[in-house]
Amino acid sequence: QRRVHGSLMNDIFVVLTDTLHKTGFKLQCQILQHLISVVATGRITAPLSPQQAAGMDNVTCVKQYLLGLLGNFPNLQRRQIEIFIEGMLELRADLHTFKAHIRDFLVQLKEFTGEDNGELYDEERESELRRKKEDMNRRLEAVPGLVAPAPPNPKDDDFLMD
Repeated sequence: QRRVHGSLMNDIFVVLTDTLHKTGFKLQCQILQHLISVVATGRITAPLSPQQAAGMDNVTCVKQYLLGLLGNFPNLQRRQIEIFIEGMLELRADLHTFKAHIRDFLVQLKEFTGEDNGELYDEERESELRRKKEDMNRRLEAVPGLVAPAPPNPKDDDFLMD
């Protein structure tokens, strides 16, 4: 249980921070949210690490682990990482807010390197485009005659069976 938790946390952050992985942001955030939640709510009671000091709770262990993991980025200061970790713990209950927090952190990482971070907003853009299209269709359908009826499907036509 404890080895899997640390390995998953590591792998999720590797994928999130890798510039070659641009898809799956929502799912990665959901997994990370779950990993943080099971520790923060005390659902994992066994120590997460064999090196975990006696009496150290799992939340503190995860904080230290993430500080070490994310401390490898030269453009981040320790305080930025601490704020990010605290934010994940505090915002874990709402996926939308949690995801926005992760996105903001990734933008901070990419600002230093000058990389494009537009892919982090793809899901929201797609959702907004879909919503606008549905709104337009509703408005067009509200006015009789603006939307052409769908052409008949030849497979459904009985008169072609003669």
